[in-house]
Amino acid sequence: MNIGGVTFHGLRGTFITERRREGSTTEQIGSITGHSIAEVGRVLEKHYLATDQQTSDAVILRMKRTSREWIL
Repeated sequence: MNIGGVTFHGLRGTFITERRREGSTTEQIGSITGHSIAEVGRVLEKHYLATDQQTSDAVILRMKRTSREWIL
């Protein structure tokens, strides 16, 4: 059986991604997983954030909320 267009990641990578999507900082994630801040950053950059539309959308929404707070 051939499976194409799918990337399999480990549970730690999935955990890192989900925590980031929820708004956890790199430092917070590393303190839970035992990864260094640099390792967490590499995992996010290499495997997830570059093509993660959900995370990109979340960043944009946070930016919009923050800009509204500055205006109000």
